[in-house]
Amino acid sequence: MELKLCLASPELYPPCGGAELRFLRYLAGFKQRGVTSFGISGTPPAHKIIYDKSTDEWLRTPIGGILTPTQVDGVPVHRVRLPEKNGTKRSELFLQVLLKFCNDEDYRPDVIQILSYLSPGALPYLSRLRTTGIPIVYAYTLPKIFPRNPIKRIFKIRSLRKVYETAQCIVTSSSATRKILLDMKVKTRIISILNGVDLKRFTPAKDIEEKNRIKQSLGLSPKSKVILNIGAIDPRKGIDLLLEAWKRLAVQRHDIHLFLVGMRHDLNNPQLKKFRSKIENLLNCSDGADCVHFAGYVNNAEEYLRAADVFVFPSMREGMGNAVTEAMASGVPVILTPFVGLPQEFGKPGEHFIKVERDPDALSAAIGTLLDDSDFCRELIASGLKLVRDTMDIEMSLDKYVALYRDLVQKDSQDI
Repeated sequence: MELKLCLASPELYPPCGGAELRFLRYLAGFKQRGVTSFGISGTPPAHKIIYDKSTDEWLRTPIGGILTPTQVDGVPVHRVRLPEKNGTKRSELFLQVLLKFCNDEDYRPDVIQILSYLSPGALPYLSRLRTTGIPIVYAYTLPKIFPRNPIKRIFKIRSLRKVYETAQCIVTSSSATRKILLDMKVKTRIISILNGVDLKRFTPAKDIEEKNRIKQSLGLSPKSKVILNIGAIDPRKGIDLLLEAWKRLAVQRHDIHLFLVGMRHDLNNPQLKKFRSKIENLLNCSDGADCVHFAGYVNNAEEYLRAADVFVFPSMREGMGNAVTEAMASGVPVILTPFVGLPQEFGKPGEHFIKVERDPDALSAAIGTLLDDSDFCRELIASGLKLVRDTMDIEMSLDKYVALYRDLVQKDSQDI
């Protein structure tokens, strides 16, 4: 039985988050399994927009206007111009368009997969979406921040719980994020499906010659050591901590380069002005500022991973960071710091990755250890690679998602 899936997110295309990027990669696999898809997207918030020719139409279209549909791997994505400021209005306008498509017999899907956080203020529209009778799956990908004030905390938990309970099922990417929802006493069905890694795309360099060729293509000497981070440049990702550690390493070593791959949210977001100044100050007082490379958003992350000697992930809050498992699949030893949502599915510290405290001295020492201890590196690489191949193959994740969609549709038809 062929199913029609609506992939819905205010920031689906161009993808501004890991969940959106991951599900766009799933589209071909869904199609192979008899699931046809179409996307409903908004336009990104102002601080996430990369201004180029593709944004011209966004800027000409009034808020609430429909943009020209685009194709992603043969899948149509319909987009609406949303306000550039985050808030309830973005969620409301997005859900209005989603409702319109779901009530159109030419588009009506069998399942709706929602990816992004939606404001509790848009709950009336989510409730109307529920009345369409189309099963809704919500992807809970990033733990939310709760106020310290007990009353405000209770209020936020209650409002979020109402949002989540409009879905027939919530999918978490790890046991850690599943526990967060259970602790919130969310009554909706909750299951965990690990983020799938494309093991055909993310593979180790074939040999040292390939690794050296990629380094040379980046303008580096084959003898240079590459420290890599993949993720947006914003406070949550801990880039300031990484640069603090880099300052210490640069004094001791002159053969290392730091590559930061991801959008610089600090460039367009006025609220990140202090963070941007901190980044610039750390670079200015570093002995190795010319060896720090901001690569921006790239479509060939696998190439950077094959060139990397160490992958560092100093985030403070995550679901299940795709970059970590993709680094493991690419044969790169991983260092991470403790973060809210740290999944046990990443394996054991000291066996599959190194975990260090959020301290620049500790972080720089750990990087130095991996650069110097080739035997330990090989052990981490081998165990990390095996873990990902055994448990996180994208094919397994695709099978589980499609099985879930079919199960929900079958239950829905039985209830009629």
